Amino acid sequence: MSYHPTHGHIHVDNWAEFTLRTPTSNPDATTWPIVSTGSKVSFCLINLGDCTSDYGYCRDGNYGPILTQANIPNSPFGMVSGCGSDQGIYVGNLDIYSQGMAGMSIDLTGVCNGDYYIVSVTDPDNNFYETDETNNWCATPITLTQQIPGPVGSFTYSVSGSNVQFTNSASVNYTYQWYFGDGGNSTNQNPSHLYTAAGVYNVTMIVYGPCGSDTTTQIITITTVGIEESASAAMGFSAYPNPISENTIVSYFLNEKSNVTLELYNTLGQKVNSVERGVQTQGFYEFNYNMKALNLENGVYILQIKTETQSATIRLSQLH
Repeated sequence: MSYHPTHGHIHVDNWAEFTLRTPTSNPDATTWPIVSTGSKVSFCLINLGDCTSDYGYCRDGNYGPILTQANIPNSPFGMVSGCGSDQGIYVGNLDIYSQGMAGMSIDLTGVCNGDYYIVSVTDPDNNFYETDETNNWCATPITLTQQIPGPVGSFTYSVSGSNVQFTNSASVNYTYQWYFGDGGNSTNQNPSHLYTAAGVYNVTMIVYGPCGSDTTTQIITITTVGIEESASAAMGFSAYPNPISENTIVSYFLNEKSNVTLELYNTLGQKVNSVERGVQTQGFYEFNYNMKALNLENGVYILQIKTETQSATIRLSQLH
């Protein structure tokens, strides 16, 4: 406490503590994690208003109904006002401050945009005896929009044969994690990736910044890969007729006993059909693939054949 001889009274230092906090499920706001802190330094405690003329400031409990002078027993008892030796808040009256002093602000340096609460705790150092030590706080929601924004991730790409160049549009001050969909990954800002098999891949980029992260995913289709072209030729993987109006004959050759699966993808990378051919011995195979029965829209589709040791793709054009 500090004695002020000019006014003839004592000021209470750190009368209230202001904190910026992130809420949790605990109803007690004094337990919420603190983001930044300020304090209410010494002021006179005087009757500047009352619960009727300053309607809305007085409540019965933290969330109870609004009170006026008529709702408060013994109101209006006591009317001493000013910063003399006699001061205090009397029944039905209140003290509202509309200006601050140095040290009362909450430092928002480095604070991210988002939803928070300003929590005020009166007598945080417990210098005064109170009949109820649990109701000396209040919490007010606040949304910060002019602080540090969270990252927003997006990227473009260009395909050249089996090589894909990725270009992100986020800030260079962020860090990155790429997943290319074939088991490969990178932490470069603008990586390139060489695919060893044709197919449809989900590429994911995660952007990390000081205010969180953002994840974005795109689907890319690799149709011409040198290794895959050799595999397609070796497997004799083809379809005729193509374009297809109803059925097409799919052909392939197995150079060893294999478990064969064929999967059909649209240009968005979504699997639209799967055919389990099961375990087949070495040899040449044909089967009638009924595209019409799938009720697909006209367009280009990717048919992929997979065994334990080989894979290949071909393009199919559906035309009703």
